[in-house]
Amino acid sequence: MVSKPQALIISATQTATTDYFLKPHLVAQGYAVTILPKLNQDFITQNLEAKVCVISRYINAKQLKLLADLKQLGVKIIYFMDDDLFDWRAWSGLPYSYRWKLFTQAYLHKQHLLNLADEFWCSTDFLVQKYADFNPKLLLPVATTKTIARREIVTVAYHGTASHTQEIYWLINIIQAVQAQTDNVQFELFGTHKINKLVAKFPRVAVLHPMNWDNYLNFTATHKCEIALAPLLENKFNSARGYTKFYDYARLGAVGLYSDIAPYKGFIRDGIDGFLLANDSEIWVDKILELALDNVIRNNMLDEIKQRNLQNYVN
Repeated sequence: MVSKPQALIISATQTATTDYFLKPHLVAQGYAVTILPKLNQDFITQNLEAKVCVISRYINAKQLKLLADLKQLGVKIIYFMDDDLFDWRAWSGLPYSYRWKLFTQAYLHKQHLLNLADEFWCSTDFLVQKYADFNPKLLLPVATTKTIARREIVTVAYHGTASHTQEIYWLINIIQAVQAQTDNVQFELFGTHKINKLVAKFPRVAVLHPMNWDNYLNFTATHKCEIALAPLLENKFNSARGYTKFYDYARLGAVGLYSDIAPYKGFIRDGIDGFLLANDSEIWVDKILELALDNVIRNNMLDEIKQRNLQNYVN
């Protein structure tokens, strides 16, 4: 069996650029594609079979030198641009930090890239016309199995406010452990930009911006989650908490996991309309994984949760 020729994409991560443009185009050309977050000398000496190397948007001076070495070995170098990265005047109004990234990782290396690249690819007719002197090739985005796929996934929510920061940090290791053991769970939580950065390295985690009560009430009335978390760490402030999260999570259609302390202890009927758990990370990880795989238990418990709500209903 003849192996496919190798193509490399230099990209810090998989992005919309790699998945809509570069990877499908290269695969259609018959290449086996590897996405490299970094290019280093060891990789060059161990992977001399590469035929093509595509720079996706950004590059640094050190990688440019290594790319020059690759070119000397007969590898075709291609630069792909899907925003106007070579004209600083087009960046007006963008945040300073983003403009700095464009400047240091694209614009600054413009001439080196043009000298190095055997081909110059662009994503729009606008860019092709603007940079016609570089003889650009137009690539159009295409759908792939990965980008159009819909998945059956279990959403696990934690809807804590800023007063629950301690609990959010406590959940980080739980999120990491669950995501390392399954691919059918998605987490969502409310948090700041700092929280978003903490969980950005984990797959399938969405951080929502905090919202006022009216917006939250509407959001949870139309949104659905399968599992919802209500950890409560023992401290003086938490001693005065109530159990309103039971009603929030019921509105989401979610089965709740609650810390086995007041106010949940004595209100939640363990195993009937929720689960009471000791504040032990491993116990929470195991219960999330168990429930994520058992929709029968979840559905049965939802019936009990609905009945509990009706018992306390006021029109």
